[in-house]
Amino acid sequence: MHIHSRVGPTKPAPHRMARGAARVVVQSIGNSGVGLVRSLRRVVPLPEPDIAALLFQAPSALLTGLDRFTADMIVGSLRETGLDCAVFDDDADMEEGIGDHEVALHIQDFTRMLAIVREVMCVLGIDERNARQLICAVPAVFLSDVSAATVNALRARFVPLGAGIDASRAESARFDLFLGRCAPALRERALARLEGVAGATDCMDADGGLLSNIDRHTVDQVWQELRQLAVPLRVVNRDFARYALILQQGEDTPELRRCLAQLAGLPESVIPQLFRHLPVVLQYGLRQTDTAAALAVLQAAGARGSAEPIAFQRFALTLDSIRDPAALVPVLCELTELKEPDALDILRTPIARLPGPFTATQARWLAHELRRAGSNVEVESLL
Repeated sequence: MHIHSRVGPTKPAPHRMARGAARVVVQSIGNSGVGLVRSLRRVVPLPEPDIAALLFQAPSALLTGLDRFTADMIVGSLRETGLDCAVFDDDADMEEGIGDHEVALHIQDFTRMLAIVREVMCVLGIDERNARQLICAVPAVFLSDVSAATVNALRARFVPLGAGIDASRAESARFDLFLGRCAPALRERALARLEGVAGATDCMDADGGLLSNIDRHTVDQVWQELRQLAVPLRVVNRDFARYALILQQGEDTPELRRCLAQLAGLPESVIPQLFRHLPVVLQYGLRQTDTAAALAVLQAAGARGSAEPIAFQRFALTLDSIRDPAALVPVLCELTELKEPDALDILRTPIARLPGPFTATQARWLAHELRRAGSNVEVESLL
């Protein structure tokens, strides 16, 4: 059974026996994953999607009406699989989990990528290739309709590996809706359609998103209104949005040096070099609230900054000083899915260039592995 994103919003009922007054309760997925679902069918005679929903929307009762001995035995076996579970009396109070969260991965440490891939494979029951593709998406949304207990369990597993877990609740989430490049006439038609959507025109943002800071209901209304125009639309959940903080302009003053040392975490002695290479990225992966605060700090120090949504960034890579092309071939074949002869052809050119387009996560992971294999790498932003 594969779960790529959606567990299912409706929580099924547990399987009821008629042997006693004990129940087996899943408190969280713990260190288990979808691979456990098929095994659970031997003791929980429910459809696999129902079992998965009970696991990922924990706390949930899996089995009720058991005698205490059988319940203890089942819980002991399940704990050995990494599942966090316990025996409750049927009349004991239990707060049921609600599948009202969606989660996304945010990669922060590219030295542990293989461990992150393996953990995603374990949670979702997918193969390595699909796991790599999933975590390279930006944002890397990989589970919906899960409970707060599942969010906490995922954080406990992924944060030590250098991957943050961003969580969002649909009922309170806010969204930005972006209109991609299109003909001016088509854009004007789209804007005209939006005038008929209640509250949409009040959220117009000429400098960034087509609509900024809107709720789920407005998103659905806009999507229905514009889908027939076939305009390039993209909806970004603000809980998952991450930004690159970019220094666009600034004078080399002591005040700005101190500001940049704080924001970029660099020694003041190397900061003068930044001014010769503007624009330059100061921080990567900032949340929206942190981005606004950082831009205000830059402005107070006399500089001009900007924030670019990472979700829309695409990159190419250029390699130089390649001493041993053979050492780089496995990296290219695995992370770009190039065939070995094609990878060698690229590496043997005077200026080896990987045109992509790569997402931010793909580009940073690929650059990390190529540098580790002995190449100098320059990451180029594609406009």
